[in-house]
Amino acid sequence: MKEKKVAVAEISNRRIRKNRVVGGAITLLLSIIVFCTIQVKDGFASNENELVNQEVIEKESYERQTVIEEKEEEMINYFVYNEDIPMPKEHQFYLFNKAQERELEYEKTLALIETESGFRSTVISDTKDFGYFQINRINHEYLAETLNTRIIPLDPYINIDWGTYMLSTLYDYWKEKGITGKELDHYVWSSYNKGITGFKKYGKAVQYVSRIQSNLNNSSY
Repeated sequence: MKEKKVAVAEISNRRIRKNRVVGGAITLLLSIIVFCTIQVKDGFASNENELVNQEVIEKESYERQTVIEEKEEEMINYFVYNEDIPMPKEHQFYLFNKAQERELEYEKTLALIETESGFRSTVISDTKDFGYFQINRINHEYLAETLNTRIIPLDPYINIDWGTYMLSTLYDYWKEKGITGKELDHYVWSSYNKGITGFKKYGKAVQYVSRIQSNLNNSSY
């Protein structure tokens, strides 16, 4: 009888252990199912967020492109190609855009270019001044780094970018000093011709300013 009780106890213990193992396995399986369900939900949520973000990005990109195209169309409608100016239409249009962007008067900028280079984009002076704006070589590296361009001063687009930047910088400088009106133009043109230091030391570039003014008055800009 005692052996029978022992056998029954062993069987009972085995059942308990078995039930524990089965219970543990079921618990583990349920945990895996729950984890996978959460992961799937997170995956769906992540995918939904990615789709939403992508839609937002595409919408913003479309809106920016629309604004750019409208601005370009507005510029094209406002810009008038002048056949009397010996510059290709593409160069005139680029100059016009840069002048607008940097708040320069287009006609005055043309008058300065005519004075500097006679609208010749490939001319190099004896003093190593290059292109439309006759930009001296000592400025090339600085301008290329500042405006993130290549150092190709005879590239008409780079030259126009550099030249209009230099002019706008000079206008800003002298405006901050309280110079206005025609005097502002004379200060800027003299500084462009001599440099700010040269202008401060030697005064206005009288003949240079006179030539720009004459080109401006007698041109068909």
